[in-house]
Amino acid sequence: RNPLTSLSGSIQVLKDETNLNDENRKLMDIALKETQRLNNLITDFLLFAQPERGVKKKINLSLLIEETLDIFIHSPECQENIQILKSISRNLFIEGNSEHLKQVFWNILKNAAQAQPEGGFIQVKAQKENSTKNYSPLRAKIIVKDGGCGIPREIQRKIFDPFFTTRESGSGLGLAITYRIIESHRGEINVISQENAGTEMIVYLPLISDKS
Repeated sequence: RNPLTSLSGSIQVLKDETNLNDENRKLMDIALKETQRLNNLITDFLLFAQPERGVKKKINLSLLIEETLDIFIHSPECQENIQILKSISRNLFIEGNSEHLKQVFWNILKNAAQAQPEGGFIQVKAQKENSTKNYSPLRAKIIVKDGGCGIPREIQRKIFDPFFTTRESGSGLGLAITYRIIESHRGEINVISQENAGTEMIVYLPLISDKS
C-alpha cells in the first residue's frame, strides 16, 4: 500500500499548493477519493486473506462497540438523517483482536446506513446471555437493527459469500470478512430480514470472566 500512500500524499500537496481552477480542483478531489477507494479495497483483500493475524487479548466489548459507534456517527458513512439508538450492557469481556472486531461492527453499521439513504434509524443492543457452548457458559449477543429496505429472501443466504454484492461500487468482501473474523473468534452471525421492513444482524461472541 506504500505506493498508494505516496500517490495520495502527492495529490494532496499538489491540490493545496497549486493554483487550480475549479475544474482541475474537482479532478484532484476525484483522484483523492479513488486512491482512498483503492486503499480500502486492498485492506479488504488483506483482511479476507488473513483474518486471524494479530494478537488476541482481553477486550471490553462494551467499550469497543461504544467507541466504534462514536467514530461511525461522526464519519461520512453515517448520514445526518440517521438516528442512532443504543442499549449496551456494561463490562462484556471477550478475548479477541480489537482492530478486527471494530472492523466487524463498522461493516455492519455501514451496511445498515446504506440500506436507508433517505434516513431512518440504527438500533444497537448488546447484552449477556447463556450459551450452550462447552468453552463458554456465557456469550454476548449484539443486535444491529435498521429500518431500511431489507434483504430479499432469495439472496439472504448469499450475503456472506466472498465477492457477492448488490452495489455497483461494492467489493463484495465486507460481510465475508465480517463472517470470517467472527468465526475466528468462535462466534456466530445471523441475519433476520424482510423486504421493506428492515434488517437485524445478530452477532454472538463467547464471554470471558471480567476477573481473568
